[in-house]
Amino acid sequence: MDSTTQEQQTIDGFQTEKPDMGLKNTSTQEVVASELFHEENFFTRYGLNLASFKKGHYGKGSLELKRPMQARHLNMIAIGGAIGAGFFVGSGRALSSGGPASLIICFCLTGILIFNVVFALGELAVMYPISGGFYTYSTRFIDPSWGFAMGWNYIFSWAIILLLELTVCGMVIRYWDNSISIGLWIIIFMVALLFLNLFGGIGYAEEEFWASLLKIITISTFMVISVVLICGGGPSSGRYDDYWGTRLWQDPGPFRYGFRGFCSVFVTAAFSFNGSELVGLAAAESKNPTKALPSAIKQVFWRITLFYVLGLSLIGLLIRSDDLRLISESAYADVSASLFVLVGLYAGLRGYDHFINAVILISVLSVGMSCVFGGSRTLTALA
Repeated sequence: MDSTTQEQQTIDGFQTEKPDMGLKNTSTQEVVASELFHEENFFTRYGLNLASFKKGHYGKGSLELKRPMQARHLNMIAIGGAIGAGFFVGSGRALSSGGPASLIICFCLTGILIFNVVFALGELAVMYPISGGFYTYSTRFIDPSWGFAMGWNYIFSWAIILLLELTVCGMVIRYWDNSISIGLWIIIFMVALLFLNLFGGIGYAEEEFWASLLKIITISTFMVISVVLICGGGPSSGRYDDYWGTRLWQDPGPFRYGFRGFCSVFVTAAFSFNGSELVGLAAAESKNPTKALPSAIKQVFWRITLFYVLGLSLIGLLIRSDDLRLISESAYADVSASLFVLVGLYAGLRGYDHFINAVILISVLSVGMSCVFGGSRTLTALA
């Protein structure tokens, strides 16, 4: 190739070739960003010089996405986007497997890990707000083969979780009417998810905003009701009409099945926090991630502390860990085994279990949207 048609440039530690053809209106910074950093020198690639810590440029990139998301969208995705079947339904089986103390400890330990991971991801997303999220970062900072494996594992995990969420949606409907086959409901909800995703990133962002807002209001209301019930303020038709306190930590006790039961709760805890990284993927479609993302990442702390830890601590005081409803094999998908539904039933709160059931349905559909969003964006980056 003629040397006059190429211009070798080195900027901020990146080395790339800028052809004249088709790039007359493209800045050098955009060309550098669009190369996905494959042509970095050794010291920049492995973080051994100051250039590797400089803020990344947006650039057009090989797959430039639209940026319709606002700060309010990122905040709600961070604080409520990952709350779904694992928290509302699967936590019942976790309580039965390890007891209330194991539930609190395992969710705290897992939350600490998630907290650090999301903060690290947020820092990278602010510096390099490009499509692909952590797949692109793994490809750049570790190795392309590592990024390839991580990307496909991430896609497969969302594909499996999507099927689980659709199944839970069918189980939710069967709580009201079990005369219709669950397979029909799965098809209906799958079509609904496909329709919502036709609106692109803004459709996902708006759905997550309102769904997360509903989750926050519901869980906050539930915690207030739980405190009242623990203090004995429940209706006389229920079991919480007298001071309840911490009696369930005496009988059947804080732990179940010893160390084996304690370890089994980690499975549910890890699954419940799945999706916390979506805010990093959404940064590539945010109008101003430099300003919006830091505040959104900080919301993860409140989600872990208030909703997961405090919410499950209150539930552990109200529901027995040896409750027969929690022992069924389908407890991970059976909404009747949800701790939130059981509190309403045992407290004698009319209609509360139906309200919680409706919230669970919306929450599970919200996670289904996240499955499609996270999987499709990663698959696009892999392409």
